[in-house]
Amino acid sequence: MKDIYRVYAGVSEQYGYARQVLHGVQSYLRQAPHHWWFRRGPISSDLIDSIMNWIPDCIIVQCPSVNIDTLLFNSGIPVVNISSKLASYQLPTVIPDNYAAGTLAAEHFYQCGIRHMSYWPHFVDGLLGERNRGFIATAETLTATLHIPPKISVKNRGMEQLFITWMKNLPVSIR
Repeated sequence: MKDIYRVYAGVSEQYGYARQVLHGVQSYLRQAPHHWWFRRGPISSDLIDSIMNWIPDCIIVQCPSVNIDTLLFNSGIPVVNISSKLASYQLPTVIPDNYAAGTLAAEHFYQCGIRHMSYWPHFVDGLLGERNRGFIATAETLTATLHIPPKISVKNRGMEQLFITWMKNLPVSIR
């Protein structure tokens, strides 16, 4: 058994999800029966050699590209991807079930007695799109009414005014 294990985290802390993952990993490492060196930093093709020269025992990464995925997959080092960007490529991936998150949100409101909902979704694909689909599908099944706006372009510069107009035209809810 080694005296010291090295963990490299190639994740961006600007996103809340990555900060929570790093917090969880560091909490685990503090309680682990071994000594750990934990190094955080960016991940890019230019940095792969210096990361490998550090000789990590494992890598946690928000994989940004197929090229990085392939380099890490072929490195022989245990790697886990925590990014939904390449969730179905070669690296083992751990991500939240965003559809279930949307479902849970709608169920929570329903359990709180809310039977008439209005929902302004993020009109994007990816994780927010999955949350939207989970929320909308569940809310449509559970509630008496669900008001959602027609799909509009996220590039629309009048988005704030569209939102205000939509809100003003909603019926008043009585739970």
